[in-house]
Amino acid sequence: MTSPTTTIYLVRHGLACADCSKDDASRVLTPLGMEQAEAVGGFLSRRGGAPDVAITSTYRRAVETAERILIACGAECDLMQDEDFTPGADPAVMIRRLAALAVENVLVVGHLPSIEELAERLSPGKNLPFGNCTVAVFVFDRVAKTATLDFFSAVDALGQG
Repeated sequence: MTSPTTTIYLVRHGLACADCSKDDASRVLTPLGMEQAEAVGGFLSRRGGAPDVAITSTYRRAVETAERILIACGAECDLMQDEDFTPGADPAVMIRRLAALAVENVLVVGHLPSIEELAERLSPGKNLPFGNCTVAVFVFDRVAKTATLDFFSAVDALGQG
């Protein structure tokens, strides 16, 4: 029988080029943003939490972040791009999407303000400011649609050990 819980690795995308595209959705990661994503992947690898599935917005910087995280942690999983995870997304819709996934670990890469709004819905009353490649780890009950915050860190504090 599948457990009713999923570990959610909630990540804001890496640092993106501010003026490389007139279209916000087409902005790419900077070299620092690439390094940030790889550091998150290293953290997931050390933690033993390789995602079973990854969900990103359709924005290029979120997809690039997820791809680099998955490579760095050695995960071989589906990467799903979903309009319901873009910057203005409704956190209630994101929670319903996550509740429908019967997997052990899921990586979610998104944007402000929706990533912070999702974190607030999952862990009410906690102030979780998301800088680039900040990681929040939640144990999510897919039935009750509630979560417990397990870990929260800025990328530069993830360390190597």
